[in-house]
Amino acid sequence: PGLAATLLALFLYHCFVVCVSVRDLFRVRLLPYFERRLGGADTWMHGEKLLWHSRLLDETAIKHGVRPLSDFTSGDDMIHGEVLEWFVADDALRTVNYLLETSGVTNFPDGVISDLGKLQHALKDAHSKDVRFCLLLREGSSASGAEMDQRQGSFF
Repeated sequence: PGLAATLLALFLYHCFVVCVSVRDLFRVRLLPYFERRLGGADTWMHGEKLLWHSRLLDETAIKHGVRPLSDFTSGDDMIHGEVLEWFVADDALRTVNYLLETSGVTNFPDGVISDLGKLQHALKDAHSKDVRFCLLLREGSSASGAEMDQRQGSFF
């Protein structure tokens, strides 16, 4: 009985780990990607709500005369055939600041406000260091050192 219980516990633990890992493989986010490493960006595990509510965010921005966040998206330098395009952080910061100011009126979900706050902090840092950025669609939450070495920019 002791061996069977131990094996069952190991099996269940393995099933749990697989389920969590598979979920992360299919996690899609909208992340800021910087021309060079900032050192203080805390956006890597965020951005999921920005993607899922991007239509609402863009409609709100356009309705009030500011550039939509989707204007700052770019092709991924790691995907063959896509072109990487950098943007001045100050332009996007205006949009993010406006969206955060109107969040009480627009009733964005809490996760959106949190993601916008993280993006705002990173864009302020990029602006102060004169670092351009873009928004990339990112699948999964893991990254290898080999991938990061090949990239032209940095998520961090």
